[in-house]
Amino acid sequence: MISRREAFKLVAAGLALPALGGAAPQPAMAAQEQGGSVPMLRDNAVRAGEMPGPGPSLDKPIVVKWRFATGGKVESSPAVVDGSVFVGSDDGNVYAIDAATGTEQWRFPTVDSVFSSPAVVDGSVFVGSNDGNVYAIDAATGKEQWRFATGDKVVSSPAVADGSVFVGSWFEDRNVYAIDAATGTEQWRFATDEAVGSSPVVADGSVFVGSEDWSVYAIDSASGTEQWRFVTDDAVSSSPAVVDGSIFVGSNDGNVYAIDAATGTERWRFRTGDLVSSSPAVVEGSVIVGSADGNVYAIDAATGTEQRRFSTGATVFSSPAVVDGSIFVGSYDGCVYAIDAATGTEQWRFVTGDFVFSSPAVVGGVIFVGSWDRNVYAIGNLEDAILVSDVTLRGGPSSSDADRGAAKVGDVVDTVGAREERDGQMWVEVTIGDVTGWIPLDAIDPATLPPEGEIEYVYVPE
Repeated sequence: MISRREAFKLVAAGLALPALGGAAPQPAMAAQEQGGSVPMLRDNAVRAGEMPGPGPSLDKPIVVKWRFATGGKVESSPAVVDGSVFVGSDDGNVYAIDAATGTEQWRFPTVDSVFSSPAVVDGSVFVGSNDGNVYAIDAATGKEQWRFATGDKVVSSPAVADGSVFVGSWFEDRNVYAIDAATGTEQWRFATDEAVGSSPVVADGSVFVGSEDWSVYAIDSASGTEQWRFVTDDAVSSSPAVVDGSIFVGSNDGNVYAIDAATGTERWRFRTGDLVSSSPAVVEGSVIVGSADGNVYAIDAATGTEQRRFSTGATVFSSPAVVDGSIFVGSYDGCVYAIDAATGTEQWRFVTGDFVFSSPAVVGGVIFVGSWDRNVYAIGNLEDAILVSDVTLRGGPSSSDADRGAAKVGDVVDTVGAREERDGQMWVEVTIGDVTGWIPLDAIDPATLPPEGEIEYVYVPE
């Protein structure tokens, strides 16, 4: 039986990081404009990475609330809108999953892998597929509304703004498209010199996007004409973030860049130890981004100086999500990490069965994320189980029946463990406060009782 100091899968290592100068990143209050939703990759069309939240509380046990198995690797990042989780899979399907229960609502088949992350706006799901199409799908029914054919696979994730869908296409096509969100007709296309895997951002009349031709582009969102081009020293698959007149983006040359959004001139660059495909989160003056060198960096947004780093020990392609003082990010080591944004120390980690490229969506106290182990996970707090009768905690079925302490109606059961029948009655092992013992199963309100064998603990607070 676990106590409040232990967990079935307690993996919070609490790794302390060196203080490397600069002010600690302090996330702002949870954004309210999305109304408790994450409608597209990195929350909105400027992709700043601050989630509406709230995130899970560290004062209560953190568990796997559910996992949903697809038929392929899940590299797509979930969108969460109106109680549904929308995500693509390498099995060629786009899924709608009930956010509360993890049950499938519908699936929409494409002809190839779906690495693109859905955007959900005005009742439609917009997503690309490796079959070369961009799809609009009815969010309620999963029925196709339209499809738009590009000339190659679409791994870029759409941004939706002002009635248009903006998305890039791969090597045989190399275009950035503006598509009418209502009809699926092309409004304009902009040709780059190589593939566009970066996901566009839209701000102040401009579309900003990276290309494998080593460039970051600013394109007029109305006409599709080039405003400026900024050249790095390698491919740009990172998706830009736009905050306070600056573009923040990574490059495969190992740098994170700050670029003036109006002029395309460099403000600063920050050197990591390897390529940067992760897309930056920009929160309260800090740029938070992963690198293939295994680190998650916090960089001063004004000066480009390092504030701190957190080492996962493996490539970080996932893009960080920031909310309520925590950074959530996946790693090539198969883990999803929670990192204290102010100190850079690990709060907890959850081990999946394979690489985590997907970027977390955090809303309603739950983290939604995909893994190459073919699952989509919902990670959050264990709901409180409530006593409906006065009980005495006793020793286990195979040990002494010595009393362990008393509990009364309305007390909260902090953890629920093994169940065993004894003398014709079902007993359950629980922790109530600082006391662990066995009580009759019917002493707990069945509406609040976790299902047997379905709770996987990530972290239990001390």
